Amino acid sequence: MKASSLTARLFTASLTVLRLLLARRWLLSAAFAPHRPPLRQGPADLSPLRRRWNSRLSAATTRVKDDTPSPRVSPVEIPELQRPTGPSDPRPDDGDETFSRTDRFLHRLFRKQVAEEAGWMHPDESFKGTVEMVRDVIFRSPDPRQVHAASRRIIAGMMPKWLPAAFREYFAKPLPVISRRLNAFFTTKVSYWLVGDAEVCDVEHDDGTVGRGEGVLIKRCRYLEESGCASLCLNGCKVPTQQFFKEDMGVDLFMRPNYTDFSCRFEFGKAPPDPTYDPAYYVACLPRCVNKPISNPVMDKTDPSMPRVIAKRHHNALKRPPPLIMPPADEDAALVDERAGKNEDCPRCRGITSEVLLSAASVM
Repeated sequence: MKASSLTARLFTASLTVLRLLLARRWLLSAAFAPHRPPLRQGPADLSPLRRRWNSRLSAATTRVKDDTPSPRVSPVEIPELQRPTGPSDPRPDDGDETFSRTDRFLHRLFRKQVAEEAGWMHPDESFKGTVEMVRDVIFRSPDPRQVHAASRRIIAGMMPKWLPAAFREYFAKPLPVISRRLNAFFTTKVSYWLVGDAEVCDVEHDDGTVGRGEGVLIKRCRYLEESGCASLCLNGCKVPTQQFFKEDMGVDLFMRPNYTDFSCRFEFGKAPPDPTYDPAYYVACLPRCVNKPISNPVMDKTDPSMPRVIAKRHHNALKRPPPLIMPPADEDAALVDERAGKNEDCPRCRGITSEVLLSAASVM
């Protein structure tokens, strides 16, 4: 009697486990694969059970298109040169005093990584001082590719070394939709100190489907507001961030900065277009650009009393960097107008345009 009851219990448990495995397989293949094409309908003599299964799976993998239009880049049209002036309304009240404990911790960690690349630590511990160090890192390198590599090292230093590879293997590859949503969610939670207020939004993919919660809308980028420089945005943020998420995290990312209102869209799951067709590369120097040589005596890197962080990656970190070649103040506006017409930038923003774009602009 006991043996028969034990056998019945084992049989019931086996059926339960089998049902759970089938349900898990159905969820992974249907609910978590929105871009999977629906199964093709077979001949008319299919059984009713098979027809019902096909219709149910087709409904689970079909997404309703959002009515909100999303800007898309045409693969055949080359954007025109933009000359935005930036937002006219006053800057929002999002100073360092609004940081939470997490924001302060991430800001200090970011300052440490930037100081290792720059070879010195700014005495001003506010976000403004951090942007000054970023500006020094970017404009010290004559090649934009060196700037991209330095920015990627800074981003990678913000997280444990094992995290990007683990995320790529256990989330990005088997669960692409979940990984895109996770990236969008955590970006809004840990980036307030860098970009200000942000919210999760939907993304319209190239195939017409809409990814729910796979994007981030930055209302007014704090980093771009403080730097006032399109080159710092493109070479110090957009390009290296896209490369980091694609190559290290295994998730495509297309960033759309808007230099008119300083907003920005992060669209996870979308590969960025070629620089020739990306509007972000066709932006003249912003009027509020403040990239000038460091003349403050407190900022003199030869001053022995100035606190420093000896960079581990640079043996000559304590050497004074070469000075920026600056035009006279009365010639700044003329140079901006002249070089903007040639699809170039003034010496304050050298390197914003890639070699691919320069070759394309010479043919235009």
